[in-house]
Amino acid sequence: MNYKWLFFCALALSGCMHSDDTVTKDVRDNATEVALTGAKPENKFFTDVFDTVEFLPLETGKQSYLSFIDDVLYFKGNYFIRDNSQHCIFCFDEDGKFKFKIFPRGKAPLELNSITDFTVNTRQELLEVFDFTLGKIVSFDLSGNPVSEKRFNYYLREFSRQSNGDYVVYAPDLYNDKTSSKIASGAFVTDSMGNYKYSFLVTKVTGMYTEPINCLSGFGDSITLVSNYTKDVYLINNGNISKTFRIKYDDNWVQSLITTNGYGSNTTITYRKEIKDNTGLTAYLNGGNHSQQHLNMMFNNLFVMPIIIPHLVKDSRTMVGFVTALDLKKMGDFVNHKGGLKVNEVLTGRLLALSKTMTENDNPVMIMLHLKNRL
Repeated sequence: MNYKWLFFCALALSGCMHSDDTVTKDVRDNATEVALTGAKPENKFFTDVFDTVEFLPLETGKQSYLSFIDDVLYFKGNYFIRDNSQHCIFCFDEDGKFKFKIFPRGKAPLELNSITDFTVNTRQELLEVFDFTLGKIVSFDLSGNPVSEKRFNYYLREFSRQSNGDYVVYAPDLYNDKTSSKIASGAFVTDSMGNYKYSFLVTKVTGMYTEPINCLSGFGDSITLVSNYTKDVYLINNGNISKTFRIKYDDNWVQSLITTNGYGSNTTITYRKEIKDNTGLTAYLNGGNHSQQHLNMMFNNLFVMPIIIPHLVKDSRTMVGFVTALDLKKMGDFVNHKGGLKVNEVLTGRLLALSKTMTENDNPVMIMLHLKNRL
């Protein structure tokens, strides 16, 4: 699979009225264009983008076995990892030790019937989980104990908690009529109690949701939204929409966008150049200085593992990827067939030593790649 990478910054405010009760702040007038059409991607090495690497084995046990990692949030020394296939959120500390997991238990108070999305409440240092089926948010402390819940009567795909207490809600295909306000599909903001304030994106589509689901990234002072319907990119800082980017792309964006993620001034977008093409491209933009890189493929010359360009993030300077224990156990084969590519022997040796301590059924190793300062 070929890859191309993009990091974004986004937003600014003005106002107008829309249909229903939707109050829209149109923030796209001063949008910066990001041209993906006609972009000439390059082949690069990992050392062109990253400077240092950390390897973190995740503890394996009956309560902590991971199967399909969908998202990672990092806060106060904790890695909150969502496993989509198990419908659970796992928490590991900075040493990779398992702390707890959150999973659906039922419909009683402080229980979850399902997990739709999760975010971090930086003010109160809580993990907040939204249950679409019960229309509520359950808050957990950093030890995994449920401490409170509140009604949140919206249909949504994703949500994030801002540092000022407000919520950013992404419901690109869902019309919200569960409250006194009738809100068009798109993205909107509520206050800390879930009272609707305003919309900043209206998509006008319903009943046709498509992947990816991770369009809204980050929390607190660093929230990024890459719409999979309208080619709009936003970065929300300190409760305000700071910049907007508009993607120039001629094909069907709904079907072409593969995945997104972002934090701070950085956002990553992987997409198909043509819908019929299964290969992906990745574009990279630093929203702070608007610099861009368009990548066709990245060769891993840091260590001997066929890891693709990671799309998950720990923070604004750190990308996250995972290598399965099974692949690690095959590492000797990779070392013997690295195809003449010169790698960092120290990092490769460290990973090889780690592989000898693991079994094929162990949890994956989390790999944290630190971006170069100049990017």
